[in-house]
Amino acid sequence: MYALIVAVLFTALSCFYAYQRPIFAMHESPLQHHNLESKRISATWNDYLQDCGGEKVIDNSVHTKIVFNEKYENNVVNWSGYFAEVKVRQTGIFWSSVKELNILVKMDPSESTIFPDLVLTVPSSLYKLQPDFYDNLKKGVGFNFEAVLMNMGNEFKMHHV
Repeated sequence: MYALIVAVLFTALSCFYAYQRPIFAMHESPLQHHNLESKRISATWNDYLQDCGGEKVIDNSVHTKIVFNEKYENNVVNWSGYFAEVKVRQTGIFWSSVKELNILVKMDPSESTIFPDLVLTVPSSLYKLQPDFYDNLKKGVGFNFEAVLMNMGNEFKMHHV
C-alpha cells in the first residue's frame, strides 16, 4: 500500500516538474540552431561527407552539428544518387488520404556497404506532379534530385533531405 502511494506521489511530482520546467530559447544553444532562410548552395555530397559524414559525427558530434547548422541546414542542394527503396506513408482518414514517399537513396561514395545513405521525403504535392516517375523507380537506378537538407544523420539514422 505504501509503495503504491509513493509511486503515485512520484508520478504526480514528475509530471508537475515536466510541465513547469523552464523552456530555453532555441538561439541559446548552438545545437538547436535552425536556419529560417533557405538558399541554394553548391556543396557536393563529398563536401557534405567531409563536413558532416558519419566519421565526423563519431569524432566530434557537437562540432559537426554546429557545422551542419551553419552551412547545410534548410539549404537546397542538387545531388544525384541511386534508388534503393521506397516507403509509402498514407496520412489522413480514408477519403482524404495523402500519399507521402520516403525514398531511401544510396550515394556515391557511400557511408555504408549495405544501408542507404539518406532519406528523401517527397511530399504529396510533388508526388502528384509526377506519380509515374516515383511509382516506376527501380532499385539501383540513378537519378538527380534537388532537396532541402533537413537533418544530419549519425551512426543510427540516415541523413534526411
